Formats: sequence, C-alpha cells, structure tokens
Amino acid sequence: MIGKLRDFFGRAFGSSEEQARSDAEVDARALRLATATLLVQAMRADDCVMDIERLVVVRVLAEGYEMSISETTELVMLAEQQADQAISLHPLTKLLNEELSAAQKTWILELLWRVVYADGVKDAREEHLVRKIANLLRISHTDFIETRRRVELARTGKTDVPPPTD
Repeated sequence: MIGKLRDFFGRAFGSSEEQARSDAEVDARALRLATATLLVQAMRADDCVMDIERLVVVRVLAEGYEMSISETTELVMLAEQQADQAISLHPLTKLLNEELSAAQKTWILELLWRVVYADGVKDAREEHLVRKIANLLRISHTDFIETRRRVELARTGKTDVPPPTD
C-alpha cells in the first residue's frame, strides 16, 4: 500500500529532498488511513452504526493525529471506502506492525475500545473483532485486558488503573 502511494506521489515531486518529504507524508497518511479503517471496521462490527460511534471515530482520530475536523472527516470517508473494499484485515495490520512500536499499537487498541464503548454497549461481534485485530497487531493478552479495562473505567469515570508504562 505504501509503495503504491509513494510511486504516485513520487511522480508529482522531482528532487530527492522533496521525494523524502513526500515519502514521510505518504507513510504518515497510510498509517492514519490504516488506523481509521480499523476504527471504521469496529464501528460497523455490530451492524448498527450510531452517530455517537461515528463522532467518536472522528474525535479520537482528530485528537490523536492533531488533525482538523474537516481533514479527519475526509480521512474517515476514505477509510469507509477502504473498509467497503477490504477482504482482510491483514494488509492493514501488516503495515501497522511494520511501522509502529508496541506502545503505538496499544494506543490503536485503546482507540478501538473507545469506539466499541461509544454507544455504551460492548457487542460480542465488536469484542471478537477487537480481539482479532489485537492478535494481528501482536498485542499481548495482558495488554489487551489492561487496555479494555482502562477504557471501561475511563468510561465510568473511575481512574484507579494507571496508564501503561513504556
């Protein structure tokens, strides 16, 4: 995926300095799109997409990637198109595994849980999808449970679980 994006943007830029900047921008965009696509998949997992779920997807992406709401809304629209065409989670998780640290992947897991809990209900299909993504991202079972518990507690206003250490 990144290779195709680099090739496309590479044709538009000439110098090696511009090419290096372009490669970094493409990498960042591809990672954002992969993350957003996983969040869209989580939003759709229970076959009932609620406005609050869509709002949480936009909000967590905007905050996490320091993007404007309009940029984030466009990213989510692209992610929805990507999710419509996706036949597997593997290309997305492979890209994230290649480019992200364990802490960054755990952050994505947290975002997934925030989307799942956006409507106040954890559906079995949503949990199954998040567990599958966590396994594909090579996130330990302990981190899976701790992250879910932290999001659950934050949702209820309790904060007795310390954040993970890096």
